[in-house]
Amino acid sequence: MPTDRLPPLPPDELTDAQRHAVAAITAGPRGGVIGPFVPLLRSPELMDHAQRMGEYLRFRSAIGTRLSELVILLIARYWSQQVEWAIHVPIAERVGIARDAIVAIAEGRRPAMLTDDESLVYDFCYELNVSQAVGDSTFERALALAGIRSVVVVGAHPDDIEIGAGGLLLELSAAVPDLKIRYVLCGGAPARQAEARAAAVAFLPAADLTFDLHDLPDGRLPGHWNTVKEIIQQAAKTHADLVIAPSRFDAHQDHRLLGELAMTGFRDQIVVHYEIPKWDGDLGQPNLYVPLTAEQAARKVELLNTHFPSQKVHDWWDDEVFFGLMRLRGMECRARYAEAFFASKLSVSIA
Repeated sequence: MPTDRLPPLPPDELTDAQRHAVAAITAGPRGGVIGPFVPLLRSPELMDHAQRMGEYLRFRSAIGTRLSELVILLIARYWSQQVEWAIHVPIAERVGIARDAIVAIAEGRRPAMLTDDESLVYDFCYELNVSQAVGDSTFERALALAGIRSVVVVGAHPDDIEIGAGGLLLELSAAVPDLKIRYVLCGGAPARQAEARAAAVAFLPAADLTFDLHDLPDGRLPGHWNTVKEIIQQAAKTHADLVIAPSRFDAHQDHRLLGELAMTGFRDQIVVHYEIPKWDGDLGQPNLYVPLTAEQAARKVELLNTHFPSQKVHDWWDDEVFFGLMRLRGMECRARYAEAFFASKLSVSIA
């Protein structure tokens, strides 16, 4: 009967170096010593280097988790690597690869329905596997997959950003490795700013966060126009692929001012404006939607309640309000849930 020649090492027999290696891998996205890392633990330095490279390629790749999982399936199928295939099929489905596409790949067929980025990944892997080379055209198209890498988010008050764009932040955090975020708040007492810091870390756990927090009085930003303008101008010195700001049509004067100044401060960036439900009934007709899964919508509401406990006393702070708006916007874009934004100016490059 076959025996495991390199079984898991008993915890009480680990060396200090092995314990450090176990702690490092357990603290990462794998959550523990599994698969090939069990025998590799015999050489903790090798295991540490191997798992860090694997973690980067799988969880922090420039193309994001969904496309990374598609690459894994395509390579596993080409080389008939059944273990890798069996492990990653459920993961690929969970992050958004269609079941029909997975079946087609298993049968050696090109899937009939692929998104544009999935089609590009398929072409790249096919050329690499079959020809051991990638054509110039495919290579140039692949370079464009990097997409958004740096984002500036702007809010008047703690919780504005998370209420208006929490789902988008969750999407960006999951899809963009090495994401850089400059988090700008114009007002908030120290306790409220502490809530905002903790919320930003929770919504963007893997991002490189820079905080730019100010203490201008709530409801009085128009009276501090020069200071607010300077805050926006300083933030605009940051290279940003995307700027997320309040709506220019928001009924709240603080939000409205930031929305207006964002358009003049960030002249060469894509600026999208989020909406915030409130008593004023100022919800408009957005023209940009970010679909969210039920899990993402629930996670957004969970994090809002966890990290902004000071706001639960308000009658407008209500799960049904948050879910209701996301459901309405989801219906408008044929999704279960969504967040909606106003994009007044976009620049599109057609290659």
